[in-house]
Amino acid sequence: MSKVKGSLRNFTARTCEELMEVMKTAILKVTEDDCFGYFKHCGYGASII
Repeated sequence: MSKVKGSLRNFTARTCEELMEVMKTAILKVTEDDCFGYFKHCGYGASII
């Protein structure tokens, strides 16, 4: 989540369309390893399939 929040802080979207593009760009920066680490940190027994 920190990658997404950090990316969103750096942009100044002024329209809904711009916001959607910024969110798409931010979400695409999140890797599978980032997701695995997030769930592991939260205490879930996640495994990569």
